[in-house]
Amino acid sequence: LVDNADGTFTYTNEDGVATTFDAKRSTVLDNGDGTFTLTDDSGNSATVDTNNTITTLVDNGDGSFTYTSENGTATTFTETLSTLV
Repeated sequence: LVDNADGTFTYTNEDGVATTFDAKRSTVLDNGDGTFTLTDDSGNSATVDTNNTITTLVDNGDGSFTYTSENGTATTFTETLSTLV
């Protein structure tokens, strides 16, 4: 979500689709499922998903680590003499 510094905002979703709306003349609807729909008086709308998933990296305490990506895929690896950057 980018503030265009002119009273408008541009929301770009995960698929790269951008929607610009006028914040001064917009309505915000709480969809009740963690998403909000913003609609300006020109009919431009964007649905913002606030259900963001966070990746994790967990030290398993036995020399191994488990990385879980945003899509839920878990990868466990053992740290020996490698470097993690």
